[in-house]
Amino acid sequence: MHVSFRVAIVLTGLGLALSPAAHARPPAKAPWNLSITEPKKKATPAARKQLRYSGRCHRCKMYDMPIPGVIFTNADFSETNFSRSVLVRMVVQNTNFEGANFTLANLNDARFETSRAPRARFSGALMNRFLANGGEFEGTDFSNAILQSAQFMQANLTDASFDGANARGANFLRANLKRASFRFADLSTTDFGDADFAGAILEGAVLSGANLSTARNLTQKQLAGACGDSETKTPRNIRVTPCESAAPRAGAQRPRP
Repeated sequence: MHVSFRVAIVLTGLGLALSPAAHARPPAKAPWNLSITEPKKKATPAARKQLRYSGRCHRCKMYDMPIPGVIFTNADFSETNFSRSVLVRMVVQNTNFEGANFTLANLNDARFETSRAPRARFSGALMNRFLANGGEFEGTDFSNAILQSAQFMQANLTDASFDGANARGANFLRANLKRASFRFADLSTTDFGDADFAGAILEGAVLSGANLSTARNLTQKQLAGACGDSETKTPRNIRVTPCESAAPRAGAQRPRP
């Protein structure tokens, strides 16, 4: 069943409610033109719980919403508020989330490939196994997010902030990390193969077991305030201070479930 709405979305209980004027003609400059596709009745139990969104929903209010497995395709949700929403297993295809707010949202196992979220906020979000290969995240805020085993291969993360984040086991292979900030982040066992660190900040970062052996534009000065261990791989002639001899790092003290 496919239903097309030109409405503002509001939270009611566990679902979505539509304004009484659901079929009224919107103003000429309305910020929304939203299409919602409901699952087919004969779909599997898991598929019946999925909603598909497409169209435009600029600055919509979708916070505190439990919509696991939701699918966004060819959509524009720029500056929309998704804070504290449950978006586990979310699938995003060719969608714009520029300036959107995902603060404290649950994005575990979400797939964010072929989409963009520049200057979006993911602060404090649960993002374990988050898949964002090739994504556009310029100036995006991932501070204090939980990003264990996340995938950012070939992603554009210029000026992004990972301050205080837990990104253990994440993959930044060939990512653009120019001027990105990793202050006091836990980057243990993270892969930074061929990533570009020009101007990046690693003050207080934990790099135990991390692979930086082929990182580009990485300097000794950038690693001066970070720490690692015998398993940390760095480029030739660049060393990292052992964590046991360094001051306590905040990045290793921010575990969340």
